[in-house]
Amino acid sequence: MRTTLRLPGGSASAVAALVYMACAPPEAAGGPDASTQLDATTDGGSDETADVTQPEANAESGGPDAASDGGSSDSPTDATALDGMTDAAPDGMPMLVCDSGAVPPEASVLAISDAGLGGIVTDGTNVYGATNQVPGGGIASVAIDGGGITNLFPTPAYAGSGVWSLAVNAPNVYWLSNVALALYCTLWAVPIEGGYATQVGGSNFGATDHCIPISLAIDGTYAYWTMEGAQSVVARCPLDGGTCTAPAAGTATGGNLNYGGGIAVNSTTVYFGADGTLNSVPLDGGTVTTLVPGLPTTPRWVGVDSMYVYYLPSSSETVPYGTPSPGPVMRVPLDGGTSELVVSIPTLQSNVLIDATSLYWIDAAGVQKAPLAGGCPTLLAGPTAANSIAIDATNIYFTDGTTLYQAAK
Repeated sequence: MRTTLRLPGGSASAVAALVYMACAPPEAAGGPDASTQLDATTDGGSDETADVTQPEANAESGGPDAASDGGSSDSPTDATALDGMTDAAPDGMPMLVCDSGAVPPEASVLAISDAGLGGIVTDGTNVYGATNQVPGGGIASVAIDGGGITNLFPTPAYAGSGVWSLAVNAPNVYWLSNVALALYCTLWAVPIEGGYATQVGGSNFGATDHCIPISLAIDGTYAYWTMEGAQSVVARCPLDGGTCTAPAAGTATGGNLNYGGGIAVNSTTVYFGADGTLNSVPLDGGTVTTLVPGLPTTPRWVGVDSMYVYYLPSSSETVPYGTPSPGPVMRVPLDGGTSELVVSIPTLQSNVLIDATSLYWIDAAGVQKAPLAGGCPTLLAGPTAANSIAIDATNIYFTDGTTLYQAAK
């Protein structure tokens, strides 16, 4: 059953708790921290944050018709709610109101790892994840039809300090690390069937004090990643070797970029979060364009499809590097313009992923799926301690660091 509330302007604060309880899982709705979790779905009410408005009701989609201004009058962009949104958050941010009483199906267990398994990705044949099998971290794989865990490089092969972000593109699995007491960010690869890890393209990006890799994306020819503290917030390395470059070595709103967030690429452009902004830059480098300025914090997750860039502003810069925090998933046209709210996530315990039609994540209620066009989430699996997800054409995979699960999308 779907419930939509229409709130008159200025009344959002008075009913915030009611709306949160309608959206949140039962245990969260009545819990002592409900008001805090509701705050996490907003943009913080910054004077520089985009205005929040509501569109006219759409007869076909059943969209909302409430309106509220949640930002300053001189904000450069507007934020609009998609189908099913209503003005519910304390600062006027639209929020989705749903009745989530469905019983989710049970997930299947694919594997259990004594060496740990986190930060997972999949190529539709195997699931790959980071382990503590070797000093500095290792990479392992599990077939999607079940079976044992295969360590892809069973002996120490590099001097990196940890596995920060993974991606897979045949014939290799790629990940970010840092070396030399975290002074350099590096990109590494190992064959998907196993072997020795190798550094890709001399990918040392240095800094005067430190370099922290944040988020990784691959387009089949190059790897792109964001970082903090290096001479550029975005790096690009050819997957077949060659010199690594810095597409976003320029400046954007607020001065020189130095704090990277989420990253996504399409056939022409890199989209990335940095220093409280959402930005774009051509794949080969050039002028950095700020698509969404004045965000309360740096977007820790960014996704892209043929029409929009999706982003999740963090509620705090103190969460672990590269980790999204609860809040509204927004979207903006590829060349900038009006931001729209896609879905609110009151609690978030995993990464966020996107395919052609949907968003996926894990919150306190379980493994969730929501349409990109707006609407209520679907529960794919019940409450879990998992904190990392991966998707292929038919399934979603999730792990709590020890057990790897599979559920239908």
